[in-house]
Amino acid sequence: MADPREASSGPRRDRRSFPEWWRSLQPRTRTALVVGPALVVLVIGVLVPVEIGRRSDYDDLRPADREMVDGLADDGDCAGLQAAFDEAQRTTIVPGSAAAKQVAELMAYADDAMRRIGCYD
Repeated sequence: MADPREASSGPRRDRRSFPEWWRSLQPRTRTALVVGPALVVLVIGVLVPVEIGRRSDYDDLRPADREMVDGLADDGDCAGLQAAFDEAQRTTIVPGSAAAKQVAELMAYADDAMRRIGCYD
């Protein structure tokens, strides 16, 4: 009868330590194993915060709305900014329309102004 310790349960695994395994690799392979993931981390580390932190340029915000919010912010009128935000929020519009984008930008612009002048502090 065969010794059970000699029975193969699959391919024999090489029990080398990591440094031995690393030295056994070709230099080009080692470079790829280091540079590839480093590039992925770099791209994610640079681009993701940019995308998360990016605000629209408020291209669709009407000049009158921009002037109104800027005037309230210059006066430090947190209540007025909140009222403008609330009024825009109550506006009934068709989702996805140009008007919806304008209202969303007005709300975002008012919110940014409230943050800038410390209304949330």
